[in-house]
Amino acid sequence: MKDRHLNIFYTYNHALIENNMTRSLIITLRTLSPVLRRIILSRLFKPNFKFKQIPNFEQTEFALQEKVPIRVEKIRKIPHKYLVVLTGDGIIENLEKYKDIKNLSKVKTSSLIKPDAWIFDDQKIPQFCFLIECKTIGDPLDAKQIIAYAKYFYAIQNYREFEKILIQITWYDILDICTDLLEENLFTNQQEKSLLLDLIEYLSFCHVIQFTGFNFIDISEFPDYEFSEYLDFNFSEISKLPSYEIATFIDLGLKKIPDMPNYFINRLRK
Repeated sequence: MKDRHLNIFYTYNHALIENNMTRSLIITLRTLSPVLRRIILSRLFKPNFKFKQIPNFEQTEFALQEKVPIRVEKIRKIPHKYLVVLTGDGIIENLEKYKDIKNLSKVKTSSLIKPDAWIFDDQKIPQFCFLIECKTIGDPLDAKQIIAYAKYFYAIQNYREFEKILIQITWYDILDICTDLLEENLFTNQQEKSLLLDLIEYLSFCHVIQFTGFNFIDISEFPDYEFSEYLDFNFSEISKLPSYEIATFIDLGLKKIPDMPNYFINRLRK
């Protein structure tokens, strides 16, 4: 069996937590060639946003947690900014309740909150920004968390604005894109291929496994056996049960038992 520690994302004393999953994705995107990075991000985000023209993504920058080098005031002025939810099932719990402006206004926010990652334009005047919040497979995401990000970083104050910038994707979407790229062989070098293979393998450690269907070809044909057969029992030919006595009286020789009262011996005999 291959040593997991040969995977570039897997470390000793390893914890399969959302921060490490996010880090594996961001490192992959940073390390790939600009052309392949553009293909991945375009396939991932294109169905979800409304640019007049899809960004090039080749000049994209990345950051983890609070390390984004853009001030909040400047982030709020970016024309194309999105909230990306990356989970196992694409579900945000309790989202509907925040259609009520009263509930949305009650969500508290703070400069201490930390999204998992950022993908942003590195131009002097940025044109796009993707704030990313990730959860591991099976780990739920409550809407309150992502709404707090929307209010603080993007100054969103109503549900309609929030809904327009929300992108919901899954780790399986990432896996499908990487698998497709391997089949299409769109690599500039062997290192890129190895990097994607390591990402796919690492995601499998985190229980993100692609379903490829069932292999019915290798299943042998069903044997031509009969599992039951009708048997005709003729109970009339069974002889009658013998009239045996199961037990007989045994003389225990109670007289020979020393010091036993006579009245007790007589009672036992009866």
